[in-house]
Amino acid sequence: MCTRGRVHVSINAKALKVCAARVVILMTAVAVMFSFVSFPAPAAAVSAAISVTDFGANGTDTADDTAAFQNAIDAAVSGGAVTIPAGNYILGQIRVTKPLEISGVGATSVLKLRDGANLTLLAIVNTNNVTVRDLAIDGNIAAQTAGYPHGIQFTATTDSVVTRVDIRNCEKSAVSVYDGSDRVSVTYSRFDNNENDVEIHSSAYNYCANNYATNTQYESWVSYEQVGGPGKAHHNTIVNNTSIGAYAGINIERSHDDLVQGNIIENAKWGIMVQGRDSTFSHNATIVDNVLRGGANSTQWGITAENPSHSNTIARNSVTGWLATPLNIQSSNSVYENNTIVNNPKTVPVKASNVIVRNNTFSGSGEVGVQFTGALTDVVFEGNTVSGAAEEGVLVLEAMTRLTFVRNTITGNGASASGTLEGLYSLGIWTDSSFLGNTITNPAGASVQRRPATILDGSTVAVEGNVLSGLVASVLPAATTGASVTIAAPVIESGIWGCTAAGRPGTWALQQAVPAPTPAPTPAPVDDSRNVAQTAVQGADRYATNVAISQAAYPNGADTVVIATGANWPDALGGATLANAVDAPILLTTANQLPPVVLAEIRRLGATKAIILGGTSAVGTSVESVLRRELATVERIAGGNRYQTAGAIAKASVARLGAAYDGTVLLATGGSFADALAASPMAAAKGWPILLVGPKGLAGVQATLNDIGANKVVILGGAGAIGASVHAALVVRYGSSNVARIAGGNRYATSVAIATWAVANAGLDWNRVAMATGANFPDALSGGVLQAQEGSVLLLTTGASLNSDAKSCLALNRAGITAVKYLGGPSALTRGVRTAVMSALQ
Repeated sequence: MCTRGRVHVSINAKALKVCAARVVILMTAVAVMFSFVSFPAPAAAVSAAISVTDFGANGTDTADDTAAFQNAIDAAVSGGAVTIPAGNYILGQIRVTKPLEISGVGATSVLKLRDGANLTLLAIVNTNNVTVRDLAIDGNIAAQTAGYPHGIQFTATTDSVVTRVDIRNCEKSAVSVYDGSDRVSVTYSRFDNNENDVEIHSSAYNYCANNYATNTQYESWVSYEQVGGPGKAHHNTIVNNTSIGAYAGINIERSHDDLVQGNIIENAKWGIMVQGRDSTFSHNATIVDNVLRGGANSTQWGITAENPSHSNTIARNSVTGWLATPLNIQSSNSVYENNTIVNNPKTVPVKASNVIVRNNTFSGSGEVGVQFTGALTDVVFEGNTVSGAAEEGVLVLEAMTRLTFVRNTITGNGASASGTLEGLYSLGIWTDSSFLGNTITNPAGASVQRRPATILDGSTVAVEGNVLSGLVASVLPAATTGASVTIAAPVIESGIWGCTAAGRPGTWALQQAVPAPTPAPTPAPVDDSRNVAQTAVQGADRYATNVAISQAAYPNGADTVVIATGANWPDALGGATLANAVDAPILLTTANQLPPVVLAEIRRLGATKAIILGGTSAVGTSVESVLRRELATVERIAGGNRYQTAGAIAKASVARLGAAYDGTVLLATGGSFADALAASPMAAAKGWPILLVGPKGLAGVQATLNDIGANKVVILGGAGAIGASVHAALVVRYGSSNVARIAGGNRYATSVAIATWAVANAGLDWNRVAMATGANFPDALSGGVLQAQEGSVLLLTTGASLNSDAKSCLALNRAGITAVKYLGGPSALTRGVRTAVMSALQ
């Protein structure tokens, strides 16, 4: 029996895991692509072909040939063929209700809808395996007086083909794929002057490729579902098509899991739309490798994915010369990366929370380059280049919470005579945010420029490694009164900066400094020819990287999987101890859609149970429903917030460990991921729960400490992370010999201190050390379990260059290191980092 893609056999499935892994690893790499593309089955073997002329059709463009055509269609055997010689045939509606091939000799076999027919020309109904090829259809739009006739319409028909067909002048769609018509392929055809070219309505697994459309009155390609529909529109593929001069190039509406790839759209009013009509059916679109070229008609969005559509991927697209918004970032739980948005007069807006905007090029805007609109949370803006905007490079209009603004290059903006202000200018407070490793340069001599970067008073921002230059280099300046703090050098002082009402407006207080790095000790000389093995554990995005880590840690499968959100860090890092206790990988998901690559990994593992970490806002009920369909057992561990969830996970971990739990607990700040990330291998390997300390201090974790029977506490991070009062209270309760603090001057030095402590006190080893970026969490989020499996540690570094603390640590311990791994791809850890690691280990 085969249900929901899972094969049930009467032998032990465990015995198949190793063999299956070889197949599924390959399947995982292509799972996303082939989940979209489904080619129709070939038509049945063709019996002797009959010609429409055998039944009296003359093709002289004078007589009505409808009866002759219909008689030929009716006379053909099921699975047979009807041929259409060259000629101009005047027709009413022709109905096909059985498997059949209908073919002409090319563009000279013309089927023209007769005057006033007002019906679809070729209606294919309740059948399968129909092929229409090598002919032309003229919808004769000027002579139709009522209705909405299509050129070809499939209704409840599957596994069919339209290829090398020229369709023009249709009142409605050239090809309509309607009402459960699945696996229909439309390829190598040409469309001109139709209202729609290919319309996929309430149908799935259809394939439109290598078509060419001009003068489309409305949409060239559309996949959609009516309001309140049953969800039949999904997994449609639109690839390598060209649309010129359409009202809308491609429209995805109430449809999900569609692929739009490699299309060229020129001079459309709307380019590619994922409409946010509802969240139930509008999600998981993949929009990649498309080229949009604007023109006089391009007065609406180039590429847009609107709320409440969600969990979309928009990557590697190019938009140039678009008169209106070239890229609209409005879809939550979505990724926008490696797009090239160049020489468009309008701003790129960011309007959604829980998005990743990464490694894009935004250049040559006639207004602001990128504008954050609305009070947003959990936005990652990383590795982007913003240049040549007439006004600000990046403008933040309202309050931001947990904005990760790292490794961006913002240069040459605001140079126009009417231009204003900074490379980065914020009108809203930043809370619990990061401003790391950015380079911001203003045009020299532009009199209207003020500063390369401004973030308002009241913000709390982690600041490190930024390079600012221009007329005035500022530390994080400027109250609304105009006061500012300036420094002579263009490098921001590193540390955690905050400004409150108690301070003079414009004065920022350095809450936790990042000291100058300690000079590296001179290690004992070693043989510089030693061979150190390198392994990169990475994928195309955080979910694919997470799967790669799972495959490395559990090559032979696992009975249980731990599921956590990939949009934030606390649940997954807190879950490292639990995952290792139940011998399970941690797999990441979006809030409302289980990524296909993760589902494929669950199947590869052969899991029968899932443990979800966090509430339904982190991992939604739609994900839980998928898991319940796939697996025998699903449970959820959650609390009201990250601190309560960490406590619940700690209790569950101790319950599963039983007598193996030794009473040790790790405390980390709930405001930043770095310390918990560095400690996750130790936590998982030793079965030590990680509790998060928040605004309530020790009071927030006291009950959990009691419940799990803790008798020893290890504090992660300095007093800026967990205050001295918490440390003192713990000493009073447990005694000074049972309370330890592991800290360094910054997150990188702290990760070195944690790794060193873990080797000395937790039985871990330097060999097979893993490197991860300390600027962001996703790539290494599940790496703690992998390192625990291998009995090794994790070091954090900056992504662009090897941090001096990590470099010194590697050099000092190189004699014991014969292998090293990198968690994440080159956008997280550059080639320069990897070269420096190898140099330190020689």
